[in-house]
Amino acid sequence: MNTMFDTIAAAATPPVPSAIGIVRISGPQALSLLQVVVHPVKGKTFAPRRMTFGCIYTREGLRIDEGLAVYMPGPGSYTGEDTAEIYCHGSPGILAELLDVLFSCGARQAEPGEFTRRAFLNGRMDLSQSEAVIDLIESETKAAAANAAAQLGGVLGKRLSALRDELIAAAAQLSAMMDFPEEEVPELEMQELTARLEGVLADLERLRESYRRGAYLKNGVPCAITGRPNVGKSSLLNAFVGYDRAIVTSVPGTTRDVLEHTVIADGVKLSFFDTAGIRDTADVVEKIGVARAADTVRTASAVLAVFDGSQPLSPDDMLVMDSAEGHETWCVINKADLPQCVDVSALRARFDRIFPVSAASGEGVTALLSSLAAYFTASQDVGESLITNPRQANALERASAALRRACEAAQILTADVVCTDVEEAAGILGEITGQTASEDIIQQIFSRFCVGK
Repeated sequence: MNTMFDTIAAAATPPVPSAIGIVRISGPQALSLLQVVVHPVKGKTFAPRRMTFGCIYTREGLRIDEGLAVYMPGPGSYTGEDTAEIYCHGSPGILAELLDVLFSCGARQAEPGEFTRRAFLNGRMDLSQSEAVIDLIESETKAAAANAAAQLGGVLGKRLSALRDELIAAAAQLSAMMDFPEEEVPELEMQELTARLEGVLADLERLRESYRRGAYLKNGVPCAITGRPNVGKSSLLNAFVGYDRAIVTSVPGTTRDVLEHTVIADGVKLSFFDTAGIRDTADVVEKIGVARAADTVRTASAVLAVFDGSQPLSPDDMLVMDSAEGHETWCVINKADLPQCVDVSALRARFDRIFPVSAASGEGVTALLSSLAAYFTASQDVGESLITNPRQANALERASAALRRACEAAQILTADVVCTDVEEAAGILGEITGQTASEDIIQQIFSRFCVGK
């Protein structure tokens, strides 16, 4: 059975040839195992937190590589335990042989996320910080990385812990009221308590509302490209991407299914969905494509309604306008490099944002991307962290619901009901930071990690 007293080891770099490979060790045998496999040159020893150059050997004394190693005694290490890291050449064969030596000397293979899990269990970070580690690893933009780094630094955890402390103090005050049931609850005292709870509720709802922006930051903004056939939707996608991602022909109805590609524009991740042309058709397969296009538009956060600037508006264009109604829509007048025949005034009557572009030449494409990115930029104050995790967003929703019930109960001075809901809200916040999280939640979180983290 695996325990916290085991010494674990794993490669922290992918099993592909690379310039550098890293092996991590954590546990009570970290230093002794390091001394078995790495022999410092010129009789040096492993001084804590200092890189030491040495040769790497098998247990039988066969030299397999040379590199750097560092020993970091606990509790001042990533995991809170004695740890060591070995930096060698990134040959998968060398890393495998090095790990075989460590396993034969008493270490065991680390489980996914076990290094970070030990950091959590040893109090080096809370659960929200642990989740930020995987977000930082998976971040695809500078903004996403900055937000994850803020959470890793404890911004979210500290804010939630302070709110949880406020709720615990309120619950204690309510319990004191209930200790004397024969006495009437002072109305003024309950009003002051309710004001405090409403303040906490407002903070929680602000955090919960940041999830929409945070989800864009982490997962990208879903952008549907829609329009009737042959207006240049696929050509526009290719212009965004920079190469021929979609098939472009003069034959109407070429695109039958939804084609997706992601673009980073001004630090914002935009996920574009090229859809089938919107029109009335008797073709069974094309009808399915049109239906999928409509579904994509319905669920998109941004809609790019594309029109052919070189032709008058058609009945099918009217269908496109209707489908974009009620969405955040960017009207794209394509083929700006050709003589213009489209009724721009009719488009202005339906859309606030109009962008003439030429997917063929690239004219106007950068301005369009910049407009999309600017609208969805997740602006935030220094020290603020957006919620990007659905588990955390769900917990904030449940905690807010409990506090709303508490505030309603406080209006009729029922201290016992208020106390129950306040304690529930405090417990839910503890799920986010890890103070009250179940083993199942913890296991689920760390199973998302790679083995070396």
